[in-house]
Amino acid sequence: MQEYDIRSVPVKGMIEQLAEDFKTDFLVRLGEYSIQLPESIGNGFISGINFPNGVGLISYDCTFLEDTVFDFTADQIHPLKFLFCSEGAFEFRVPDSNEMNTIFSSQHIIAASSLKNSHRLIFKKGRTTNICSIEIDRIQYLEQLEF
Repeated sequence: MQEYDIRSVPVKGMIEQLAEDFKTDFLVRLGEYSIQLPESIGNGFISGINFPNGVGLISYDCTFLEDTVFDFTADQIHPLKFLFCSEGAFEFRVPDSNEMNTIFSSQHIIAASSLKNSHRLIFKKGRTTNICSIEIDRIQYLEQLEF
């Protein structure tokens, strides 16, 4: 099993960190950050963009060669996440809980981890998984509201 500890909340930092962990480069085009999975890890891509209002969008379209875990452990309040699985399946787990949630195609989950509380996305080897994650930086989003 491959595990990646993701400590950055904004999309830019997450993609940069994954590129470093995967030992590959990332691309930036019109504010969208993307990374192609190296053949040694699998195939597919992860891409994302942050908008000025605190809303971000991450797309995972991946098939990993090994079971793969993304452990989100930022030292700040995690964004509110709306994860929608359009193909395949993934597992979602909050480490302080023994409960594992499997999200299948056409299902979704809303995650609102608190400060210093992490969560995990688990991809099973050989399974093509396509996830769209809408992420809201709660602090930045509230600051830009006029009311």
